Amino acid sequence: MTGRIAKNLAEISSTALDLAGGRYPSFVYGVGIRPGQIPVFCFHSAEPDLFEPRLAFLAENGYATLTADEYLSVMRGEMTPPPRAVVLTFDDGWGSLWSIGYPILRKYGLKIVVFLIPGRIERRREYLPNLPDLEDGKCAPQDVFGRDSSEHPLLTWEEIAEMHESGLVDFQSHSYSHSLIARSPRIVDFVNPGMLRSCNLLELPHRARLGEPLYESAPRLSDVRQVTPPARIREECVSVVEAHGDGFFDAPDWRSKLWEVAQRHVIKADDLHVESQVEHSSAVWTELFGSRRLIEEHLPGKEVCHICYPWHVAGRTALKTAQEVGYRAGFMGKVDGRYYNRSCSEPFHAARIGGDFFFRLPGKGRAPMMRLLLGKLARRVRQGSPYLTH
Repeated sequence: MTGRIAKNLAEISSTALDLAGGRYPSFVYGVGIRPGQIPVFCFHSAEPDLFEPRLAFLAENGYATLTADEYLSVMRGEMTPPPRAVVLTFDDGWGSLWSIGYPILRKYGLKIVVFLIPGRIERRREYLPNLPDLEDGKCAPQDVFGRDSSEHPLLTWEEIAEMHESGLVDFQSHSYSHSLIARSPRIVDFVNPGMLRSCNLLELPHRARLGEPLYESAPRLSDVRQVTPPARIREECVSVVEAHGDGFFDAPDWRSKLWEVAQRHVIKADDLHVESQVEHSSAVWTELFGSRRLIEEHLPGKEVCHICYPWHVAGRTALKTAQEVGYRAGFMGKVDGRYYNRSCSEPFHAARIGGDFFFRLPGKGRAPMMRLLLGKLARRVRQGSPYLTH
């Protein structure tokens, strides 16, 4: 808990310093959008109370939305942007983009860019409803509004195919698995049911098992080499949970029990495997090339040539490999201390601004800065930092 409080305070302080230092796009400060600067927003889910108001604001104020290819063409000087152009990017491919976002996109005819994690996407086992189904009385509100915390939180390939065919959703890569790697044998927490029902899902190993230790970590696409602790620790912790059945996590001291199991294992230097540079490069190549190939296999005729680096981190190996496997641009968060891009700037370091500042765009309905800052602060205090292990 102390670590989370420290992260929250650090992120709040960072936002204040960035604002004071002029690191946000000019429109945030009320001076309009400067020539050559196209706002690129970073979102995740299609929030029920915000998705349509954002699109309605854009439509009412004459904004145009660009695909990733169009944005790159503008930044390279190959295309003249339409007036008031913006880019709306969504990371991960959460299911609410189908249940809530897609019907609203069709209503307004605006475009978004979605960065997928194809290694985590599954085929549809059953049809999952969206807003039109709710309006027709075919499902309950929770079936639509609770998609991101359901058993099927991410988009399915069938939903992706239909959205792709509409021409309104530009699907690109967010790496193959959006994975983190252990950077040390220090255990931070254990996989538990609460994590599986939240966005912390992406901090977990793919197909993680309950009770599995979570180690201090780093993004796979960083230059950190993976450290692999002994498998016996993981297997014994998982076995303890399985032996106690579904009620294990109902006990208030469940975490202490798993700590006791883990601490029985003395880890020696010989017990740890640190990946070589060759192993590291191979893993990065798989994340970047594998993602591109799998999306293109499921969307025939689609060329995936843009990568959004998970956790907004890309090391030297990842940047070099991205170009080698055919990507033409890479998206991040803050770049070189700023949240905006200059015309013809480095395409593999495209900066994005968080959706908290969306309603600072010029136009009717623009929100006062103080209201947005207080809302951002309240969300941070209420939700806490999403990061557990890094």
